Amino acid sequence: MQTFLSQKYGYRPFPHRIPATEFDSLSAAVDDEEDKQLLQIWFKLDDNAVPPEYVLQPISTQFKDYVDPPSSEAKQQAVKDWWNVFLQLQSALRKAAVKVLTKDAAHKYLKSGTVHIPSSSAVPTSLPRLSWAYIRRQPKCWYSCNLFVCLLYAPDAHVSKPCSVSVA
Repeated sequence: MQTFLSQKYGYRPFPHRIPATEFDSLSAAVDDEEDKQLLQIWFKLDDNAVPPEYVLQPISTQFKDYVDPPSSEAKQQAVKDWWNVFLQLQSALRKAAVKVLTKDAAHKYLKSGTVHIPSSSAVPTSLPRLSWAYIRRQPKCWYSCNLFVCLLYAPDAHVSKPCSVSVA
């Protein structure tokens, strides 16, 4: 049994890397031309990957002030602009995933970042009963990375150890 205690469901990102065959199916299922164009702008094909995949481009490729702003107002505007694009990409990918992918395959476009954590192989799935794991995102990279710290505790096995979990 898994239980998550929190004040909200969590950040709901879309995958930053999408297999080329899946991306092509998703892109073809997008009805809105503006959404389709955004997908082409933000995701670029990496033919060197095996298998080939589409990779989300750095935010700074479109919003220069996101990384090196001349002022705090410019940074705020870049963050706002990116968030609007993010929400539009997220919506387009979700709608397309529900249309063309199986329920299991579409789940990665619908689940929150919190749900991604337990699927990591760094967290043992065979802990004894009455064990628990505390997992927390590293504060220094709250929005920019998927590095988590956790504490595993299993009294029956006399295990209490820190661990680091990196989630793709």
